[in-house]
Amino acid sequence: MKFSKYLYIAGLVALGSTVVTSCSDSKENDPGSNSGNNTPSEKALRLSTNVLTEAQVTTELGEAATMNVFVKTGSSLSSVDYKQGVKATYQNGDWSLSPSVEFTDQNNALFVFAVSPFKASGSFDPLRYPVDVTEQVDVLYSGSAAAANYTQGITTARLTMKHALAMATFNISKSSYVGEGKLTALSVNGESVFTEGDLDISTGNITGTNRKAFSVAFDKTIDAAGWKSDIPSMWLIPTSTKAAEATLSATIDGKTYEVTFPQVDIRGGFQTIFHLILSPNGLVFRPDQTETVSLNQGTDDPQLAQLYGQLVFKVNAAEFKFPSFTGDNVFGNIVAGSTMLNYAIGGKVLLSAGTTTDVVVETWNSTGFSLDSLEGIESIDISQY
Repeated sequence: MKFSKYLYIAGLVALGSTVVTSCSDSKENDPGSNSGNNTPSEKALRLSTNVLTEAQVTTELGEAATMNVFVKTGSSLSSVDYKQGVKATYQNGDWSLSPSVEFTDQNNALFVFAVSPFKASGSFDPLRYPVDVTEQVDVLYSGSAAAANYTQGITTARLTMKHALAMATFNISKSSYVGEGKLTALSVNGESVFTEGDLDISTGNITGTNRKAFSVAFDKTIDAAGWKSDIPSMWLIPTSTKAAEATLSATIDGKTYEVTFPQVDIRGGFQTIFHLILSPNGLVFRPDQTETVSLNQGTDDPQLAQLYGQLVFKVNAAEFKFPSFTGDNVFGNIVAGSTMLNYAIGGKVLLSAGTTTDVVVETWNSTGFSLDSLEGIESIDISQY
């Protein structure tokens, strides 16, 4: 039996564990320093933000960044509001609060929650911050409350902002594909794939509320070995393809390919890296290479795709049952006339009875194959396997 190996070498933008502080420690306990107000009070509440992040996403809340701020008298979102409708704007190295928030003798301990970007006051409560991934905006939330206590000299509430959405990254390589390989759009669809939802800013949990069609535009030419940097990515509401099927639509050289996701949890605050191969016969996921990377983790070391083989069957039957393959993590494509499918154990493709059809079966990682029946099979070309 003949095997040919196709080397698939893919790179990912190096991830880093970066914490960016937008308010220096020297200002923390200085109630007289400028917080954006012309006449700051010595009892004014101040904010400091950290963003736990990686490359390709928000690394800091910088100049003109905005947040909704919720100031409570206790450490829970259900605690009594101390002040409502507060907007924080980052200006000249500090957060400015409007309206301002000040400690009093009766309330010298305050608890702060926040979420970015800012949405108009009164449009939501902190248990249901509206998320819409068609906007493709990085959503940051504070999680548990940040405390400040005037009598202890702590007038700055330190907020550690986290990423609420899931980042899905798609690294595509080519195998014998002769076109230019221009990727122009990606979209994700499925019963469990929501485009709108409500975020609890204290936990990061998002409850899906609505689905609508959307796609993200790209202008990337696929490299034979996959992209080394600037890999196409999109924000998604966290979901799972284990309980309900989801599909990726990819428009390449003007043609739209639809492929089914492998079973995976696409988690909020994580980057899920999918590897795919484009061949003349279609686009297919490499399920054995799917990775979930924490936002503060730092490497992507994909293995090589190997043991590529192609079988060509001439079939005169109403259907063709896929061969059974030996090997670990076998994946591939089935092409029968104008029909393109991803290989699946026990799968089949419908044909036109009374007509001979060429059925091309390409796989990676297979070490052998068998057929349940030879009925309707006129010949098998194994010269490329």
